[in-house]
Amino acid sequence: MKSNSFNVWLTVALCAGWAILLIRFVSLAQWPLAALSAVLLIAYGVRLYNLTKRP
Repeated sequence: MKSNSFNVWLTVALCAGWAILLIRFVSLAQWPLAALSAVLLIAYGVRLYNLTKRP
């Protein structure tokens, strides 16, 4: 997968956003939304790893 800096920074921003939402939902004890946020954080984390690893 070829990456450019826009894709990397967009993915970093999405990871940060999902992490913030995950912390917020856990603190409010809203477990379904916390689980959804965790799944999306993991998915974007994997995408970020794939964008930045060396071929």
